[in-house]
Amino acid sequence: MAKIVTVTTQKGGAGKTALALLLATGEALRGERVLLVDLDQQGDASYSLVSDYDPSKTSYELLTSESVQVPAVATPVSGYLNLDLVPASLTLERVEVELAGVLDAQFILSDKLEAVKDDYDLIVIDTPPSLNVIVSNALTAADKLIIPVQADIYSFKGMATLAQRVKAIQRRSNPRLSICGIVLNRYNPRTNLSKAITEALNEVAEQFNTKVYRSTLRDATAVREAQNAKQSLFEYAAKGAKVTEDAKALLNEIEEDLKNG
Repeated sequence: MAKIVTVTTQKGGAGKTALALLLATGEALRGERVLLVDLDQQGDASYSLVSDYDPSKTSYELLTSESVQVPAVATPVSGYLNLDLVPASLTLERVEVELAGVLDAQFILSDKLEAVKDDYDLIVIDTPPSLNVIVSNALTAADKLIIPVQADIYSFKGMATLAQRVKAIQRRSNPRLSICGIVLNRYNPRTNLSKAITEALNEVAEQFNTKVYRSTLRDATAVREAQNAKQSLFEYAAKGAKVTEDAKALLNEIEEDLKNG
């Protein structure tokens, strides 16, 4: 039965989609059956994996149409034997309005993923950088939460608000939700700023009752180049790239957390 992992943060540009792609493609290449659900209207994860898909079969339809279930909108990703994608759509921007007044709207995604949990080993949810009904759905559906944080002072803005939302979800709609940890992204260990942020981040982790992952992801053009080439980082920079070694180490840490609970 699949573990469901949501990747979210309120701050844009923190590497949320890159982390979701790393987790989904990395586990698929290791032989796991993976579903990536793209809930970000920008659709960067979808663009990075699939060149073309049916615009009427997306996560928007999954959230707004009672009759649409996951198998109807899941697209196999070429080049992977066991990776499926529920792509995003620009129409996701309308979800907030369309679900206004819908009873228990935050449970829509959870209910639909429950029906396919036996078909996958891992389900990864990429989210928009906000705290809207889409993110509430993603948090209500998840077993685990991973929070990426960019190594700059602006990434701490909104973290307290996110912590409050997570605690509210744990109290009301998803008591099983736990936070795996915080990932420091675009990190340069040689700068004094990054070192100071690392120290501050440990204090932030206490708000979430979690940890900061030991493995960080350095700032590297290979990450963006891999996305543009529609390849995983593990394939695009398979040998010798330090960022790929970072990613493998982080993936190992996350795997350990998922296995242990």
